[in-house]
Amino acid sequence: LTCNYYLNKKYGMNSSSLIFSSAYAMMSYFVVYMCNLMYFDCFILLPLIVYGIEGIVLNKKQKNKYSIFLSLALISNYYIGFMLCIFSLLYFIYILVLEINSFAQFKEKKGQVVQFIYYSVIGGGIASFIIIPTLFSLQDEKSAVNSSIFHIYRNFSMIDLFSNFYTNAFNGNISSGLPQLFCGIMTPLFMFLFFLNKNISKKEKIASFFFLSVLFISLYVSSLNMVWHGFNYPISFPYRYSFLISFTVICLGYKGYQYIEGVNAKKIISVGFVFFIYSLYLLITKKTSIGLKEIIFDSILMIIILGLCSILLRKKQCIYISFLLGM
Repeated sequence: LTCNYYLNKKYGMNSSSLIFSSAYAMMSYFVVYMCNLMYFDCFILLPLIVYGIEGIVLNKKQKNKYSIFLSLALISNYYIGFMLCIFSLLYFIYILVLEINSFAQFKEKKGQVVQFIYYSVIGGGIASFIIIPTLFSLQDEKSAVNSSIFHIYRNFSMIDLFSNFYTNAFNGNISSGLPQLFCGIMTPLFMFLFFLNKNISKKEKIASFFFLSVLFISLYVSSLNMVWHGFNYPISFPYRYSFLISFTVICLGYKGYQYIEGVNAKKIISVGFVFFIYSLYLLITKKTSIGLKEIIFDSILMIIILGLCSILLRKKQCIYISFLLGM
């Protein structure tokens, strides 16, 4: 519901937002982390926090909502709330970069930087009655910075990570498995089309690529992963912020869908070709839980939807129905 609210507020009322917001509600992270219901409040609040950040940068009325929703996230779960604080800072920088086209505009946006700091402090201050006692209670335990944060190594093979965008990617092991990223079969497709879209500026594509890369690298590099987990090695659930990547993929995919007229059949087919090559790699290496059954299932849906996108490119209703099948 909150994701649908955010998409409609940002891009205008559109029934297709129900599909993408449903992808957020049914992503694999929610299923795998079902035993940790205490995290779910922060998942619900994430789109509202992002909406508030955009209000600060764009100087809109909803800027005060950012501090309210951030404080609610910290109160409901300080651990995931801390991760949302890091994400909020990164997202603010990302949106600010998109809005600045010259040095003069950068000087004009200094007020937005001050406002972001101000509302962030307000949000943290409201939740201080929870945060401060918690920090004192954990002072001699998990809150101490783990010295292993200075030992840098990779957590997994980056090329294998993208297998978790396939159906049924979870191998049953939360503690040592790959991050949970699945958010619908077609959401990553539209995200790739976002980067191939001629109607979306190069600046936005580059900024979005770097923003998404920072999130992926955070999963990949051990030290960065520990920073997200309060400067400590996470126990049992090693990538608790991976839902932030799924949310970002959904948002980029939704914009790619909104501007679908900016891609041609060749670009759509090229995305399908990349999917085919990567699926072949997964079958040959057998390094992940993705097998022939999952690849055949996803391939059939991919062929159907890519075909419809190529043939009926300008008829969004058909793309809407095909994406529903992909879900």
